[in-house]
Amino acid sequence: MYFIVTAIALLAIATAIQFSGFATVTLWALEGALLLWTGVHWKKRWVWLAALGLIAVAVLKVLMTPGFLTHVPIDSFTLAFNLRALALLALAFSMAVGAYLFTKLEHPDAYLGKRVLSYGWVAAIILLTTLEISDHFFKLMNQTGGEQKASLILYRHMYLAAVWMLCSMPLVWFGLRKQIPPLFLSGIGMLSIAVGMGGVWSMSYSPIEHFAPFINARAALLAFLIVGIILHTQWLEGVRRRYHRLEALMHFTWGLLLFEFCTAETNDYFRHLMRMSADAGRAGIVFTRFMTLSAVWMVFSLPLVRLGLARKMRPTLFLGLWALLLSIGMAVIRGIAFDPIENYTFAVNYRALVLALVIAGCLVHATWIRYSGQLFGFLYELLNALRIAIILLILVLLTAETRDYFEKQILLAMAVPAGESFADKARDLENMKQLALSLVWLVFSVGLMVVGFWRHNRTYRMIAIALFGISILKLFFYDLSFLETEFRVISFVGLGVILLVVFFLYRRYKAIILEPTPLDQGKGRDHIVI
Repeated sequence: MYFIVTAIALLAIATAIQFSGFATVTLWALEGALLLWTGVHWKKRWVWLAALGLIAVAVLKVLMTPGFLTHVPIDSFTLAFNLRALALLALAFSMAVGAYLFTKLEHPDAYLGKRVLSYGWVAAIILLTTLEISDHFFKLMNQTGGEQKASLILYRHMYLAAVWMLCSMPLVWFGLRKQIPPLFLSGIGMLSIAVGMGGVWSMSYSPIEHFAPFINARAALLAFLIVGIILHTQWLEGVRRRYHRLEALMHFTWGLLLFEFCTAETNDYFRHLMRMSADAGRAGIVFTRFMTLSAVWMVFSLPLVRLGLARKMRPTLFLGLWALLLSIGMAVIRGIAFDPIENYTFAVNYRALVLALVIAGCLVHATWIRYSGQLFGFLYELLNALRIAIILLILVLLTAETRDYFEKQILLAMAVPAGESFADKARDLENMKQLALSLVWLVFSVGLMVVGFWRHNRTYRMIAIALFGISILKLFFYDLSFLETEFRVISFVGLGVILLVVFFLYRRYKAIILEPTPLDQGKGRDHIVI
């Protein structure tokens, strides 16, 4: 045994004298594996400690060797067939063999050695795949330029993310199956890096001129990452009690990547259209993009909220609710004014369709939450917020359609010659627009009050009263100011009569109007109505 150890030691010294660079690392790694086997086989602690030291020296040597991070010169690089790849493979092999041998060694330090070597060979494999793929793309980028180079930069990060996800799968599966924490944790680490890299570099496609919706490398990568995370989640179900938080985080992660997939594909589709269109049509494309995003987010939120409620998965439910909030916010902010106004058609336009879709989606969400509110306490408060959001969206739809109808008339008046000046026409149309808006709000508030009584919903009734008051004040102080004196007096008298009738009805039915809903009284779902 001593002769073998001495021979290996002399061989290691001769290797350093005879060879250099990655060749030295390769031979040292193999010699370290042989020395480690010798120490474990004869149970000689000082021998396998020396072997670990030789492997550690080989690791330091490979890190300090010129050309480790980037092959020099890059034009002579050959994927997988180079000395650096051979050195990293030898290191991974020696450390994997050492981890296996330590499982058979009965020594207090064997457990620590097994863990260190297990992490080590996984790290060597990660470095090998990462550096080889990076240098392959660096070589391609060095031989090209312009738009093709920009595409290669994007593809490089995407391929790395895909490879890391692919490597994490056997590590996590085997680590869970054989209960080897270093493999499992290494796989989770690679999964995290893959998701982070893929998520960041998938936000925007480049070059946008070559973009094709759903048929591109970015879409394929995100789909692969989503499937990979779902597989990891399925594997974790067998050990749910131990890793329940990690499982919840994975559910949230695949949902977040799916959100990015839908958003990025939609956004880049319209970016592509804007790049290919003339300047005059870009305003309409921008408006359509934001309205489409609102519709996409609403459609995206529906299955996530349904899945979260059905399986009591908080991360998935929260992600769906955030998408719902984004959809409502985008619809309200961008849906108030049609752009460009010359393309507007009353009631039959893309904005009205999207707002109707968002309203319908909110009603579906409210129905689901109504029958699942007992699962999570905050859902009852959310149901009340959804009621307000539905009212707001309907009000935005009515207001926007009324406003844009008159804005279109003002635009058309500019092109029609007439005896009177355009300023007089525009002023009259503007006054009519404001008066029409007030009347629409009044009618809507009355209708909302009726619905509030019908559905026994105090929230509806309170909003109806507030909107009615705003409409009356707007009529009184602004809308009637452009009328002639005699018509203004008649309008004020009629408005006063209406206010007296409303005041009388409010005093008579105040208890009914302010009656709390079952939700306000803390009753269960069976008493809750939308």
